[in-house]
Amino acid sequence: MNSQYHSKKINDEYSYIKNIIKAVIFIDKLKKISMKNNENILLGRINDNGPLFYISKNDLINHIGIFGLSGFGKTTTCMRVLEGLASNGYKILVFDWHGEYERFIKSIGGYSIKLGVDDYGINPLMVMINNDISEHIGFLTDMFTEAFQLSMPQSYILRKILLEIISKSNIQGLTINRIIEELSSKKGQYVSNYEVEIRMALLRRLEPLNYGVSKSIFNATKVLSANELLSSNISINFKNLSEEGLKRIVAYTIMRILY
Repeated sequence: MNSQYHSKKINDEYSYIKNIIKAVIFIDKLKKISMKNNENILLGRINDNGPLFYISKNDLINHIGIFGLSGFGKTTTCMRVLEGLASNGYKILVFDWHGEYERFIKSIGGYSIKLGVDDYGINPLMVMINNDISEHIGFLTDMFTEAFQLSMPQSYILRKILLEIISKSNIQGLTINRIIEELSSKKGQYVSNYEVEIRMALLRRLEPLNYGVSKSIFNATKVLSANELLSSNISINFKNLSEEGLKRIVAYTIMRILY
C-alpha cells in the first residue's frame, strides 16, 4: 500500500511540474508573438501592466474558438478581431444569433439584415449546387435531420417524400407547403400504421415552418445571394427567429451558398 501511495505521489508531482513547464513555454510564446507588425491584430494586454498582445492574421485562416464565462468578454474580443480584419480590407459576415452585432457592423461601414423583420429570406429547398438532384436531396435530408433532431425513420420518410415530389414536378415544385401536404395526405398507400405515425410525427416538426416568420423567410421577395453576402460587411440577425431549428436551417443554407 505504501509503495502504491509513493508511486502515485511521484506521478502527481511529475504531472504538476510538467504542467508548470508547459505554462512557462506558453507564456514565452505569447511574448514572442505579442509584437506589433502589419500582420497582427491588437487584442489587448496580457495582464494589467503587461505587454500588448497581438494575434496574427495567419492564425485566423482556420477555425478558431473564443471561450469564457458569461460577461468575460467573448463578444468584445470577437469584435476586436473583426475590426482588425475589416481595417485590413477583409469582408466580414457575422451570424448574429442574439442580435449583439448590429451597432458594431454599422461602425465598420456595413449593415445588418434582420431576419423576420426585413424583407430578406432564403429558401433552402431551392438552393441546389451543381444541379445534382441526388446531392441536393441528401443535403436537405441531413439539414432537416440535424436542425430538428429527426429520428432515422423520420429522416428516411423525409428523403422518400422529397424524391416523390421532385419526380412529379421537378425542383420548382419543392416547397414547404408541398412537403406538408404530402405528409398530411392519407390515401391508403402506406404499408403500415407505423409509417403513418412516423409521418404525423414528422408533420408536427415541420408544419410550423409554413406559418409566421418562417413562411415569410422562405417566401421573401429579396433572396440572399452569395454576391451580396461577400460584397460588404454584413451581420445576419437571427434574434427574431424563436425556433432554434429554423435558425439552424437558415445558417446551414447560407453556408451551403458560400462553401
